[in-house]
Amino acid sequence: FNFKVFKEKKRINNKGKLLIISKPFNDRFYPHDTFSEFSNLLANMNTLKQKLKKNVLDSKIQLKLSNDYKSDLGIYLRKKIFKNFENSEICYEEKNLNELISESRLCVFSYDGTSILENFLLNIPTVIVVNNFDYNIRDEFKEKYLMLKKANILFDNIVDSSNHINANWDNISKWWFSEKTQTSIKAFNKDFNLKGDFKSLVELKNKIKNFKK
Repeated sequence: FNFKVFKEKKRINNKGKLLIISKPFNDRFYPHDTFSEFSNLLANMNTLKQKLKKNVLDSKIQLKLSNDYKSDLGIYLRKKIFKNFENSEICYEEKNLNELISESRLCVFSYDGTSILENFLLNIPTVIVVNNFDYNIRDEFKEKYLMLKKANILFDNIVDSSNHINANWDNISKWWFSEKTQTSIKAFNKDFNLKGDFKSLVELKNKIKNFKK
């Protein structure tokens, strides 16, 4: 159960901006090369903006970065990769993500994170862009994610994702609330991403109590 959206209400703004949420990073070292893959993810967001049409850009773009990007490495990445973004379009953690979502027509995630699951449960228009579907999605979850791909929610091609946004921007709700898209979201959530309620919260509390005995 997903209790983070417990008592949360839908936050859909049909006249809002485009919110791009970039993957957080850390400067720890790993035995394999994750930096080049990470750099490619960031470059995708820069390319995405470059390929958006005027009507999308006129609605305003907001790039959400974590405070990690204020570090020396973060500043370097921002200046080197996010060349298409004005400083006024970049937002750090001074604004809550939920607040940013409430101001947005569409959320674009450059990574697969828990905020996507929350958006699905709240039925908030969302697009996911990953570099390599086979590499980034675990085998046991691929069938679920393929449903999102067929519904034009998940993309592994930046051109396809920008074309989709451009084509649907003036009426995002028509695509998002279409039968095909909603059926895919419900099928994805089933047995995988369930919204917690008061009853499930009580059940969880009782299980924890029994476990401690």
